[in-house]
Amino acid sequence: MRLLLTRPLQDSQHLASILKKRGHESVISPLLEISYLEVRGVLEQNIQSIIATSRHGLVGLSRIGNFERLLGKPVFAVGQSTTEIAGKFGFSNIFQGSGNASGLVGLICDNCQPDQGILLYPRGSHVAFDMEQQISSLGFSVSSPIVYNSRAVSSLSDKAWKELEMRTLGGVLLLSPRTAQLFSDLVLTRQSVTFARNLNYYCLSKQVVDNISIPDIKNIYAPTLPKLEELLDLIDKYDVGFQ
Repeated sequence: MRLLLTRPLQDSQHLASILKKRGHESVISPLLEISYLEVRGVLEQNIQSIIATSRHGLVGLSRIGNFERLLGKPVFAVGQSTTEIAGKFGFSNIFQGSGNASGLVGLICDNCQPDQGILLYPRGSHVAFDMEQQISSLGFSVSSPIVYNSRAVSSLSDKAWKELEMRTLGGVLLLSPRTAQLFSDLVLTRQSVTFARNLNYYCLSKQVVDNISIPDIKNIYAPTLPKLEELLDLIDKYDVGFQ
């Protein structure tokens, strides 16, 4: 099947390589552009552990001076992809969550103590789940420097629009509530609902599904747990092409 990928460029390129091995073709049209920010003073704090709800948070954190001083700290990673990037950076004590940020809360509480130091949460300019508020309400001290900015694009690429309107795409992958909303807004603004409603929508979670506002969509699929591997299995299972 030919799939539209909407993640930031490097994420989409990585996902395209995975999909290719499973027999699928990809058209990449990122809905978000990532830029990393300069952050100071992070290592001056008594850091107990690190919360990573996206790979970009860790990439942004890695750009600070003396980053290697953090490598001995435990990392609470939201899912498999973030766990993998943490390992590549040199972290060895990694706790992997179930795939969504809210699911990390219990894992953190089971393995950290409020009086043992600050929880470092490197984050982006937009977050779907207020991790800092949730963790702070449980008595923990949280430092949440914004280490990257995620800017919404104003349009899909010309190639993506052409393939959508020529009916050569079989589906679209939406992995966050924000990208689901952005994709919907772009389709509605361009008045391309007729084409978009016939796509297969492969969403990482029900929360993503709930943020799609395109009417009369025929096929929407989401895994029981927000795990990429389960979503990929759904793509293989429901590879029915464009109708």
